[in-house]
Amino acid sequence: MKIIELNIIEFGCIKDKKITFGEGLNLLYGENEAGKSTICAFIYAMFYGLNPTSKKKLSENIRKKYQPWDGGVYGGSIEFIHNDKKYVIERTFGSTAKDDTFKLIDLDTNKESNDFSSEIGLELFGIERESFERSIYVPQRDLESKFDESLKSKLANIIGGTNDVQNFESAISVLEKKKNEIKKKTVGKYFDKKTELSELEN
Repeated sequence: MKIIELNIIEFGCIKDKKITFGEGLNLLYGENEAGKSTICAFIYAMFYGLNPTSKKKLSENIRKKYQPWDGGVYGGSIEFIHNDKKYVIERTFGSTAKDDTFKLIDLDTNKESNDFSSEIGLELFGIERESFERSIYVPQRDLESKFDESLKSKLANIIGGTNDVQNFESAISVLEKKKNEIKKKTVGKYFDKKTELSELEN
């Protein structure tokens, strides 16, 4: 999966902004409060929506934190490629989750697609929103190091699916075997040299 373009209608301090990504590593930089974290939060919101919460503090309520003050359209779109197919996610957010909208467009046909649901983040990445926040997307002020079950499961599948070493036990077995081979060779060479030295001394 590769992100191609962001179109932010209004999200936090950002309004009417288009960001296009190129090949390779893309770097977003700017002064403090320029909107770098807001752009990251926007990407997260496009894939996972805004987490429902009743918390009053602005820093703990992402919906209130990024809601436009002028009452404009809250949301935007993100264009991406998945399995050589281009899509656009369009989302708008209201004051509560029931007011949110979601649409997925297949750019090959320019028609609405049912390939993914509004849970597209979970379906694409195979991890819950909390795991996404602790792995792919790491906000600078929330560097909590913690695993949950979906992230553990994902990592276990990656380890279990490798071709070279199927699992931890087989890796240890390979290493033990190699260690014993080296030990035998080393001990054998040591014994041969000791015998040779003894013969030369005699």
